[in-house]
Amino acid sequence: MKATLIKLHKKVKRSPFGLNINFKTDNSLLLEVEVTNIKIHDSGEITSLLRATSYIAQRNVTQFYIVSYNRPRSYATFRKELEKDLGLNLIKSQCDIPEVIRQEVYSYLQSLDYVEELSYKDNFKPPKWMIEPLIYKGRSTLLYAPKASGKTLLGCIISANLENPEISYPFNKQKARVLYLDWEGSKDEFGYKLVKVFDYYKRQGINFSPSFPLYRRCIQRFAKDIYFIRRIIYEKKVDFIIIDSLVPAVGGVTNDAKVAGEFFEVANALNSQGISFLIFTHVAKSNIESDNSDYTWIGSVMFGNYARSVWALKTDRIDNKLFITLSCRYNNIDAVKPPFDVTIEFGNSASDIQEIQYNLETARVDLLPVAQQVKHYLKDGAKSIDQLAEEIYGGNPDSGKIQYIRNLLNRMKKRNEVVKLKNSKWGLITDDVPF
Repeated sequence: MKATLIKLHKKVKRSPFGLNINFKTDNSLLLEVEVTNIKIHDSGEITSLLRATSYIAQRNVTQFYIVSYNRPRSYATFRKELEKDLGLNLIKSQCDIPEVIRQEVYSYLQSLDYVEELSYKDNFKPPKWMIEPLIYKGRSTLLYAPKASGKTLLGCIISANLENPEISYPFNKQKARVLYLDWEGSKDEFGYKLVKVFDYYKRQGINFSPSFPLYRRCIQRFAKDIYFIRRIIYEKKVDFIIIDSLVPAVGGVTNDAKVAGEFFEVANALNSQGISFLIFTHVAKSNIESDNSDYTWIGSVMFGNYARSVWALKTDRIDNKLFITLSCRYNNIDAVKPPFDVTIEFGNSASDIQEIQYNLETARVDLLPVAQQVKHYLKDGAKSIDQLAEEIYGGNPDSGKIQYIRNLLNRMKKRNEVVKLKNSKWGLITDDVPF
């Protein structure tokens, strides 16, 4: 039995008893699948009762097939039997129908109301690190930065470290299969930088045959493309995904909290299966060039709220050195992590890497967000607004910068981070400053 799936449409009906999924083209019903008695086991395997009906229209003649599966079985078994009984060409013409069914079942299970009883017997543990201190295993991290600040190069370095345990790294990390989803660049751009990273590690005397990450040049929105991305994840056993970058991944609609919710609904479903995310995004246009501003990511605040940790990246280039400072803005799992630096020294060209250094304590305080600079300088004792402005901006700061520091201190006071003293100076409430 052969069929060509063109302009495939999918319609799903949900009920308390299960799912009914119709796969259609413009002119005929191709496949109807009823999924009932759905159960998820402790192993994570899903079983269900399945009934598949196939209608194939060829030259106005309808062929009618029914395949009944009268006992629970895994979706791996269902895949093989469905391909055998309904035709290999039908399943693989345009999309992986068994994989679509699997994901609809996962989504269905997550939509059901359920209550779990918690106790000490559960032996709760914090999530492990995928790569410390940026990304937890099975969680999502949002990292925002100005344009042309080295995000892709950082993504290459992280990908190389996770794919190749032979590469030394000063923090904890796990070996992972990496999938790089790229909406902005190209395979050649990413691959060229990645090879230069591997060339550097080889020159360090590391004897290894580099394992390269998977790469996908993306065009459609992440949520729309997810069925094909899920197939890559399961077939290639992906553990870690880098999204470059968030704005095109959500179709440019960044100020809508609903869009943020839809994006993280998909990401969280993959998180629950142990997949970790590093999501690159840009800074808001209104504060890219402002010296006064604590720059923030572009779009809805909900993107940062849904992510389990949020990091800011800022860079400076002096001669042949690129200074990258990473500062943790939010951490919804543990305490805010200290900022740290990555310094990359180049040779004769911007891609000729001579050295990569990790500094566990940032040496470039000026690249930190202004609020963290305030905390840094207040560690030495109480200071006035004018003194803080001079420390942060140098020389004789103008009235606009002084007013920004005044407003920032008042916001930090409301967050119980600083206190205003009687002598018009400001001080830290606690010595527990994260750097």
